[in-house]
Amino acid sequence: MNVGNAILHRRSIRKFSSKPIPQDDLIKILEAARWAPTATNRQKTRFIVVTDENLLKEIANNSKIVFFRQRHAAQCSSMIVVCIDSDSWIEEVGAAIQNILLMAIELGIGTCWIGAFNRSTVRKLLSVPNSYKIIALILLGYYSEQPDPPPRLDLGKITYLNKWRNPITKSKGTILPKSGPFSFVTKRLIDTSSDVKNSPLYESEDK
Repeated sequence: MNVGNAILHRRSIRKFSSKPIPQDDLIKILEAARWAPTATNRQKTRFIVVTDENLLKEIANNSKIVFFRQRHAAQCSSMIVVCIDSDSWIEEVGAAIQNILLMAIELGIGTCWIGAFNRSTVRKLLSVPNSYKIIALILLGYYSEQPDPPPRLDLGKITYLNKWRNPITKSKGTILPKSGPFSFVTKRLIDTSSDVKNSPLYESEDK
């Protein structure tokens, strides 16, 4: 899978199989994170790989969006907890996480980026020092189906040329919302697969 297809096929997976991820693949995913850009090459991001079932369940019990527990955090076979030194740039974490997500999809492994969890509990469970911030949990596991892509705003609505509100491309009008919470309700009414195949990033597997 080329980089363009990996970007287009990445999804947030919330149903995982119990099949464990080989350690060699976990190492490849961590290698991808290691090679992400860092400010002045300080390399302050740290990664904790969690595979212990009891730890995964405990972390899942403390991962909630409002009152809803994110149960899929206990279903994944592995989790990467991403931490960064308190005086480092947060942008480094985003680059490392994106590398993790793309390398995982290349290996046929699903991921879900979680930011809503009890950080103090996770800190205690994993013995993370106070000098490090816990930024995100990345769930990893194999999945049986690929969810439909979420609707995305047209390029002309989010990118400008030389000055604000000067669209770089024309944008197609649509009645149904492509962003915000309502887009998840109406996404089945939007042909998102066509949007993927029409993207300049898309490369047919038949080539």
